Amino acid sequence: DTPEPCRPQHHGEPRLNPVTAQVEPFYPWHQRMWRYVQSAVIMTICGILIVVALLGLMVVRHRMQGHSWWTIAGFQFVVAMFVELVNYILRLISRNLTERENHRTQSEHETQMLVKVMLLK
Repeated sequence: DTPEPCRPQHHGEPRLNPVTAQVEPFYPWHQRMWRYVQSAVIMTICGILIVVALLGLMVVRHRMQGHSWWTIAGFQFVVAMFVELVNYILRLISRNLTERENHRTQSEHETQMLVKVMLLK
C-alpha cells in the first residue's frame, strides 16, 4: 500500500520524508495546532451567532401570530433566503479554515472540511 501523496497546496519547509524518501514540505505540529485552535474559536463564534439569529427569527415569528397569510408567507420566504445565505457563508468559512490548517494529504483535507461543514450546519 503506497502512502498518499502531498496536496499541491500543502506548504512548508522542504524536508526528506523518511517514509517515501522524497523531499516534501514539512509543516510543524505546533503551527498546525495553533490553526486548529483558531478554527475552533471561529467555529464556536459562528455557532453562537447562528443560535442568536435563529432565536431572533423565532421571536419575530411569534410576534407575527394573527397576521395575514401573505405576511407569514413573506416571512417564510425571508427565512428561506436567510438559510441559503448563511449556508453559503458557512461553506466559505469552512473552506477558508480548512485551507489555513494546511493538511498534507487530500483525504485529510476532505475529512476536516466535512467535519467543519457538519458541525456548522
